[in-house]
Amino acid sequence: MGGYNSGRPKRRAYLGQLLHISIKDVSKYFGNTDKGYALGTMTWGNGSSVGVRYNPEGMLLNFSSNGAPCSQQINVAYTSCHFGGKGRPWMLCGCGKRTGKLFLAGGTRFVCRKCTGRAYQSQSLSTLDRGTWAIRKHQKRLDPAGGYEIWDFPAKPKGMHHSTYDRVTDKLAEAMENREGVANMHCAKVLQRLGIPGFDALINEPEPLTNGQQKAKGKSFWG
Repeated sequence: MGGYNSGRPKRRAYLGQLLHISIKDVSKYFGNTDKGYALGTMTWGNGSSVGVRYNPEGMLLNFSSNGAPCSQQINVAYTSCHFGGKGRPWMLCGCGKRTGKLFLAGGTRFVCRKCTGRAYQSQSLSTLDRGTWAIRKHQKRLDPAGGYEIWDFPAKPKGMHHSTYDRVTDKLAEAMENREGVANMHCAKVLQRLGIPGFDALINEPEPLTNGQQKAKGKSFWG
């Protein structure tokens, strides 16, 4: 108990490793064709592709898995908007759940996150690592090339509004401050175990809430 590499179990597979379809990428085709259907192709960065036939019910996917042809109809449902219109589209998983993303599970079916049985990689990180992940996320939005130290503020990208840049850097500064607080608390606990006094105030500070706890309150701790 408490030995090296103990604690949270390591997950072998994460949700981000799966190919996925986002409703934002396909919703513009629903109901916007004169013939009632449209043909297209979705391609991912690894070279994988799926043939798509958009129809009044949603879209029909055609692809191959291990050389075997696969076909899947994905229906679309709409929820009403405050200002009228057709409504907000959602893809329907086979389990009946509305979702904005479907993931290719097992290479044969696109399903919702719950049906994949996988978790986001950030859910398996320690509190300190989640803080580092949040900082990198905001830095990457300003400069996808990366290569920054954890305390760096990337310059404003060309074409980004100043108000957007200020908002992202505010979140970046908050993430840095949160991570520093977590790091100080961890260091204080180590020094306490070594018998060095004077760090009780840091140790008695409340632990930062997780993303799920913060979202339940209406705000994410990591910005």
